[in-house]
Formats: sequence, structure tokens, C-alpha cells
Amino acid sequence: MELNPRAAAIAELVLWIGHLHWHVRTKGGELGEPILKAFHNIRAMDAVLTWDGYPRTTVVDGRETYPNPKRPDWPKADFIVGNPPFIGGKDLRARMPPGKVEALWAAHKHMNESADLVMNWWDRAAEILLKKGTPLRRFGFVTTNSISQLFQRRVMEKYLTTKKPLSIVMAIPDHPRTKQTRDAAAVRIAMNVAEAGKKEGLLYEVTSEARIDTDARMIGLRELAGAVNSDLTEGVDVTKALPLCQTKASARRA
Repeated sequence: MELNPRAAAIAELVLWIGHLHWHVRTKGGELGEPILKAFHNIRAMDAVLTWDGYPRTTVVDGRETYPNPKRPDWPKADFIVGNPPFIGGKDLRARMPPGKVEALWAAHKHMNESADLVMNWWDRAAEILLKKGTPLRRFGFVTTNSISQLFQRRVMEKYLTTKKPLSIVMAIPDHPRTKQTRDAAAVRIAMNVAEAGKKEGLLYEVTSEARIDTDARMIGLRELAGAVNSDLTEGVDVTKALPLCQTKASARRA
């Protein structure tokens, strides 16, 4: 859930090198000196939880406690991107210290405790995106493909259906995780990008996949354009379908 100082420095370097590659490919020209710059704009911190005395915890009756847990402030940004930990809601207690799980739920009281951990990132980014005067233009996350399931959909629906909504403008609901190590779990991932306003988006369905554990992977995609729903489908939102009521007349005919 958090970066240590060394990991933060590496992340900053990787992002800057990625920016330089993008600059050369799209704009060309020579790069200014120094080529690698230290911006010091990546914070080594937990993204979804902080508490009084962070990062130190308090031990009470032999158990770690997290006094006054709350959501941390996020730096202002034009874009938010991330690949949060793949931990399902049902696995939180098994994968995290019990006190920390309870602190997380206390800091995010409006979140369903059965929601996957990533939805705390999605919820916070959506809140920032819809805030008046925000510089944030888009956010996007890589998650497991369970993001289209019930408890995750409920988090997204709140922002998709509000009076001033956001829209999912790009989504891939089920994609292979490429170049996995041999001992890695066979995880299928999803990707989605959100933007403020009522807008149509692009949904990409995987039609074929081969050599996904190599640099020469081949993944076929089919593009669908239209409104992207909270279950990462395009078109009619079947999650809103209601059962038909059987009338007395039709019951007699049956």
C-alpha cells in the first residue's frame, strides 16, 4: 500500500525515463541538460491510509493500533494512474494486519467492507476528479478483472449516475497479465480510464492471445464504441434490469 523512500526514488526515475521516451517518439529533437532531473514529487507514503504518528503505530495490549485513522491528502495532479495491490475484499484480513484493516475501514466509512482494496484508490480519484476547480483531467487504474463484480460496481455507479457524473472513457474488462514469472498467480487484469462529464467511451474485448509470457506477445482486440457501464460492458446496462412481475391472468394461463 505504500512506497518506501528507495522505491519512491526508483518510481520517479522510471516515470521520468518513460516521459523522455514519449517525448523523443512524439516530438523528436534534442533533450535538454541534465537529461535526468530530480523533481522530488513522489511521496513515500501510504496512498489510502494515514494516522496520528504515521508511520509509527501504537501497541495497546500487545496489538498494533492506528490512532485516528484517516485518508491522506493526495498531491495535485493533471492525471492519476496506478496499479494498486491485487487484494480482494474477502482477503483483506488474511493479507493485512487486523488492526490496519479496521483502520482502513474506519478511514473510508462510506466504502463497503466487501469491496476490493483497489476501490479505495478508485473512489478517491473519482472524488477528486469531480471536485470543483480540480486540475485533474483523467485517472486510470490497472486492477484484477473482478472490478466488474457487484461490490466494485457499486463504488463506480455512485459516480457514474450522480447529477454531475464522470464517465469511463476507456476499458479493457479482461486482459491477460503478460510476462508473468513462473511462480506468479495466473491473474487476469482489467484496465479503465475515467473522465468528468457524460461521455461515450471505447471498450476493448480480447479476441485472441498468444505468447503472452514473451516480448513478442500477440493480443487481438475488438473495439466497441458507446457508453461504458459500471460492469465494463458497452451499450444496454443489464445490471439495471428488473424481474418481470407475473400477473394473475398470465399465472392462470400458465
